[in-house]
Amino acid sequence: MTNTPGRALRLALLLSLASAPLGCGSPAAPGGGYVADEVGPHGGLLVPLPNDVGFGEVLARPTPKATARADGVLAAYFLAPDKAAALTPPPASASLKVRLPGQDAPADVALHHKPDAKDPRGGSLFVSEPGMYQTDQLFGDLIVELGGGSATIPFEKHR
Repeated sequence: MTNTPGRALRLALLLSLASAPLGCGSPAAPGGGYVADEVGPHGGLLVPLPNDVGFGEVLARPTPKATARADGVLAAYFLAPDKAAALTPPPASASLKVRLPGQDAPADVALHHKPDAKDPRGGSLFVSEPGMYQTDQLFGDLIVELGGGSATIPFEKHR
């Protein structure tokens, strides 16, 4: 096998392309904390909070007895950076803007602080009123007021 200058040049070009950072010309991941399918300790979707203060874990939970008007609640746990404890202090407020099947516009869902004393991570739990929230996919924005500022963090979960 002979080593020609053209062959060496092609090999050098291939190696440089293989070691180049990916992403040139491809869209970057959306900013602001978008996470696809990273699961938290309660089985919900983890989204990083601003300034690395911790995580929000968004999930839909079934109600004990589903009705024609309500089959679940939406919840958000706010976790410390290590995910082993609740975020302290909890956010001043939290809500969700979710896209639900069969609805043209996103729904604004208020969340209420309801600490769960039985769960070491439940001190910063926020829960919605019951509604039609059981779905295979959960898309939307987590809106949180934390540390004197407000942030809107997009999320998307596929089961």
